Amino acid sequence: MIKMIKILFNRYTNFIMFGLVSGAILASSMLSATTADHNVPVCPQINNSEDKEQKLSDVSADDLQKEIAKLSAKQQKEVDVIARTVYGEARGEKTDDALKAIAHVILNRTTDKEKKWASCPIKVSQQKYQFSCWNKNDPNYKLITKITLKNKNFRRSCRAALQAIKSKDITNGANHYHSVFMKRKPRWAKNKKMIALARIGNHKFYRA
Repeated sequence: MIKMIKILFNRYTNFIMFGLVSGAILASSMLSATTADHNVPVCPQINNSEDKEQKLSDVSADDLQKEIAKLSAKQQKEVDVIARTVYGEARGEKTDDALKAIAHVILNRTTDKEKKWASCPIKVSQQKYQFSCWNKNDPNYKLITKITLKNKNFRRSCRAALQAIKSKDITNGANHYHSVFMKRKPRWAKNKKMIALARIGNHKFYRA
């Protein structure tokens, strides 16, 4: 009888010890998982560079014309169309970077490895249903086709286009964007293949 009690006692003790050890391991695992989840950003691709952006400053028409004159005839036409696109899409932006980012999207599309777009920034800009300001039924269309360097915001757009073709891409390779003021994301932004890259000014940028 005493022997039987000892056997039962030993089994009960072992069962309690096993439970305590298992509980400690489980608690440790849960703590590690919780800490790991806590450290993962909600959207690691989004980097708001607003604090680093250069504020808008004006540039004279004469200075711009001198810079543009240094380009080839082909490049001059490209800069002109890129600038008109930037003006039509983002003239309300408050920083130079925000304007330049739109220009970079156009340029990034010209070098797309899958060749989803043309290799010419003029064709990319004016492709149907891509940049809405070039749609003939869009209110911006008449505006962008008539605007001149007398307009301060267009001068800024021209400078952004010039800077974009000479400088490193600030969008991390974006080829899509949309306004942050949209009530709903556009359908293409919900595609699983879309990678969110950055918010610059009032636009969010993506790469397909």
